[in-house]
Amino acid sequence: MKKQSEIIRSFTFALYAAFVLFAPATAFSEEIGPVKIGAKEYSLPLPDGLCEASNSRWGVNYIQFLNNLSASAGGDPVILNVFRDCGSLKSKEHGHLPTLWGYLAFDRSVGKAWLGQGALNRRLRKTLSNESADDAGTQLKNLTDRSFEKIKADIRIGEIKVICDPLETKRGFMTCGLTRLVTATGHQDVYLVTVIFLRNREILTLTLYRNATDLSDLDGLVSAGKEYLAAL
Repeated sequence: MKKQSEIIRSFTFALYAAFVLFAPATAFSEEIGPVKIGAKEYSLPLPDGLCEASNSRWGVNYIQFLNNLSASAGGDPVILNVFRDCGSLKSKEHGHLPTLWGYLAFDRSVGKAWLGQGALNRRLRKTLSNESADDAGTQLKNLTDRSFEKIKADIRIGEIKVICDPLETKRGFMTCGLTRLVTATGHQDVYLVTVIFLRNREILTLTLYRNATDLSDLDGLVSAGKEYLAAL
């Protein structure tokens, strides 16, 4: 059984991807190829409304940023894909900021999950329960802020709130949250939806993000997460 600290580290990776780098994106695909996890290859769904952008300049910079940030927190990440909304990628002005973005990854430092999705769901549910959610949020915030300090990034995160009930199936676990990115010049609230599932005993995390300007933004994000979970 996974320790809570290991589950926290898995959730922490979900926060890292909120700090998107606004570099131009000029290479992308509306399809997603198979991903290799250990010695096996898997075909996974492409999140609705998003394009695969790992080979774009934006994607390369984003992956490097995520790797550096996770490593500074003691992680060993494998980033399988990064995504942006197709509209921003197809824009004539490739520097157009994304309204949706996200990633698919796992962290080798978390270790293998040997007891299956049901056991993982129970541990995740316990971590996000009323009794432990505040403690988990504090650990996430502190760990992420320390990582930013190590890489000398002029950005911090605000309070982290779980804002929807988890959705569990035999194939995965989904939750959503709200956090605030704080820089020297201002702040931005961000919604996130995370789907956690197993492939080849690795704990994979798909996390999708959207700037929090209206409650309808969360509704669309949650719908995309539910569709992905159903397609696993």
